[in-house]
Amino acid sequence: MNNVEFKENIKNYIFLKDGIKDLEDRIKKIENQRKSIKDSVKGSHREFPYTIHTCVVEGKEKDERLKRRKKLLNSKKKELEKIKDELEIYINTEIKDEQIRQLFMYRYIDKFSWVKIAHKMNGTESGMRMLHNRFLEKI
Repeated sequence: MNNVEFKENIKNYIFLKDGIKDLEDRIKKIENQRKSIKDSVKGSHREFPYTIHTCVVEGKEKDERLKRRKKLLNSKKKELEKIKDELEIYINTEIKDEQIRQLFMYRYIDKFSWVKIAHKMNGTESGMRMLHNRFLEKI
């Protein structure tokens, strides 16, 4: 990821995390929508005496529409996870200034408010915002 891509994507980092969670919930919902089917079949023991007995077979109904929707959601989830991972790698490898790296970690990965970041880093809220904005303008 280059600086321009980082600059464009970092603003959406929090939404990426929320979007991934939303997609996971939607995928689970689709899995729960599939109907469970039961049926019975007759079978016998493998060895003598070949006693006939009934076996219950259980599974999920195949629904192509749900399968396509789930595939689409999984694809979008992978795309968002890739961007999220690239942003985290950028923060941890490309930002050499430790104070700025911590600021970005607190703001985006930990979802801290500016007030909490300022308290944690012994600064002011406006100072942290200014440091953040200057770094983004510089790259």
